[in-house]
Amino acid sequence: MHGPSAALRLNRQFTDTQHPEPQEAAPVGTYERVPIHREDAVEVVRVNWQSGGDSPFHGHGDSAALCRVLSGRLEEERFIPSADGYTYERSTLKTGDCMYLPPGSFHRIRALEAAITIHSYSPAPDDARETPSDDVLHEFEAAREAVRSAEERTSRVLKFRRRAVESPLLECIDNHLAAWAQRETEANAGGQLTMPAATLNDMRASGILAAPVPRELGGWGSTLAECVEAIRQVSQQAPATALALVMPFGNAATTRIPEEAVLSGCRASLNQGKAWIAEQARLGRILAVANSEPGAGGDLANTRTTAERGLDGFYRLSGRKSFATFGRDADYFLCAARRTDGQPGGRTVIDGFFIARDAAGLEIDDRWNPVGMRPTASVGLTLEQTPAEAILGYPGCLEGTNARHWSTLLFAAVFLGVGQGALQEGVRNTPGNAVWGRAELAECSLSLDAALGYLQSAAAHEPWPYPSESQARTRKVKTFVARVAVETATKVAMISGGRAYTPQHPVFRYLCDALAGPLLRPPLPQAMDSIIQQLFPEPVEHNAQRAAV
Repeated sequence: MHGPSAALRLNRQFTDTQHPEPQEAAPVGTYERVPIHREDAVEVVRVNWQSGGDSPFHGHGDSAALCRVLSGRLEEERFIPSADGYTYERSTLKTGDCMYLPPGSFHRIRALEAAITIHSYSPAPDDARETPSDDVLHEFEAAREAVRSAEERTSRVLKFRRRAVESPLLECIDNHLAAWAQRETEANAGGQLTMPAATLNDMRASGILAAPVPRELGGWGSTLAECVEAIRQVSQQAPATALALVMPFGNAATTRIPEEAVLSGCRASLNQGKAWIAEQARLGRILAVANSEPGAGGDLANTRTTAERGLDGFYRLSGRKSFATFGRDADYFLCAARRTDGQPGGRTVIDGFFIARDAAGLEIDDRWNPVGMRPTASVGLTLEQTPAEAILGYPGCLEGTNARHWSTLLFAAVFLGVGQGALQEGVRNTPGNAVWGRAELAECSLSLDAALGYLQSAAAHEPWPYPSESQARTRKVKTFVARVAVETATKVAMISGGRAYTPQHPVFRYLCDALAGPLLRPPLPQAMDSIIQQLFPEPVEHNAQRAAV
């Protein structure tokens, strides 16, 4: 009796070698079959799919079929023989996935993007395709329609629960997340330290970089709450991609500062700064962030980089920066610098300046090799009289009315997603008899739900200018979420045991990514010191003396 074994052996044989490349491009929206091997027991072919290419609904008679995806994504609809007729199934196949089709089945394949697949048939069919009868075709269409109708009803309910109005940002995430997650997984597995090129292209071409920009400035008008939800969803499957996306989102949020929130003398500069950021975002240019400095401890007040204004009116920056996300793929870096033309009385002002990637006097180092968040491509910058092209918002923005709370809450969304992703892996991998493990995961679920409510409540209200007490609350939210994420990922790793103690295991990657949370602004020690000072405003020495009495 023929089964999938012969086809499986040949499938492994041909996919363990270098991925074959198409000899010549097929017309758009089609696919090309390339014979590889044929004998009585088995036939093997390669199929080169153009995006949108689809096969007709067909079967392979008495032959079993095995398919492996070498690259790309496809959707398969199948009709499998069962005791009372046929069972309809639909699934998405991505790079590395395999599909087995029993004899007597029918299916249809559609390429969601350009793809290459290997197909094995055992025994070799007389004809590669079998046309279904009208009765089978009618039954397939009826089953297909019933499933799709049910999915649409469920989708409408979920969309209503998730948001009351349609969101172009969340729809964009829905369309791209599976591909972003797959590419990030492959980047981690391959030791790649930069964002996958295809994901960068998606960010630029989709318009998502302009999501926070108001509609009157050509953006999508996505609210803080929508952006928080989008980043949380991305981070559950692609944490490094989510963290990278926070940077341009945080910069774009400056375009939301209303005129009336700043002094009248700053309004012309504010509008000019908003227009510049909005234009870059609309054009798909990446505005990365390079505010951190070696030895600054994550505190902007410790910024040593200087910005000197020349006779030509341009500011030139000198200093060093670290953790500049997106690396050489960024179009501009936002660099905090202390202006040498300070305020009356000698006080200097720290502002944010946009430095072009190819600006004179800018040196980029590629020594990034972290434990987690590896594909974010964070690099170091050295600036030697490097001219700035624009300023963030208006002079004094970083110390006045600004949108820094966006970055803080979006950081929190990243690590909430990391914790939720780790929990999902834990639930998937924990056996039914692991009583302690299940109890620990239940505790993690409670903590993550509390963190989600805390984050959503902070993101739901955004007055301008943003009150200092609200700023303090955002820092608490980020601190709490980051701690919960680390605790969750650590517990999931312990419950998963030795199998999670390898770099390629999903739980290990979530743990490494979660560890970045307490390090990002504000770093955990600084945040906790601030909370302690709020709780105990009296000097420590005075408290100690009173306790002694």
